[in-house]
Amino acid sequence: MESCKYPGHALVINNHQFKTDDLSNREGWKADSENLQKLFNFLGFEQLELCNLNAEEMKEAIANFARDEKSLNANSLAVVIMTHGGENSFFGVDGKKIHPHDDVVLNFDRDNAPDLIEKPKLFIFQACRLSEAKASLNWRK
Repeated sequence: MESCKYPGHALVINNHQFKTDDLSNREGWKADSENLQKLFNFLGFEQLELCNLNAEEMKEAIANFARDEKSLNANSLAVVIMTHGGENSFFGVDGKKIHPHDDVVLNFDRDNAPDLIEKPKLFIFQACRLSEAKASLNWRK
């Protein structure tokens, strides 16, 4: 078996500046970004961080990452999405939704990415649901 060039390859989508009045900017995004960079550096991962993508750009970035040469040459993959979320969805900075399963995970299945079948994949979704955030604020009062 041929060894891979990279222990891992990570895609980090970090949406923090939203272009709609319905979604506030995400506080603490910089610390999240720095902590992930430290973690993936420690693990020896190649990293690609993209910030403030609309829904279509998010879908395109995820699909491209699944086909990327570095992904094919890595031992494992990680996809991290940090943004606002809703019921079974994430928001682009334009306020439009993508679906975690259909628009993210399915890009890495045997039909869409047969060269990635044997590779471990880690998906991290950090997305507050607005109603839950409001509920937690009310609880603190």
